[in-house]
Amino acid sequence: MTARDTLGGGWGPFLIVSLLGLLGIYLVSIANLGTTQRVAAMAIIAIVVVAAYEKFVGWG
Repeated sequence: MTARDTLGGGWGPFLIVSLLGLLGIYLVSIANLGTTQRVAAMAIIAIVVVAAYEKFVGWG
């Protein structure tokens, strides 16, 4: 049994990161940024959320 199995699979930390990512995307969408900056910020947030999934939950 791995540490991920004993800690609930790491879903707790991942859900925190994903909720912060949603908040970040919302804040970026209402900010007064240009289209390129807005898309770049949202892409970076998405990459961070995917990396958190890989770190805390794993691919399978």
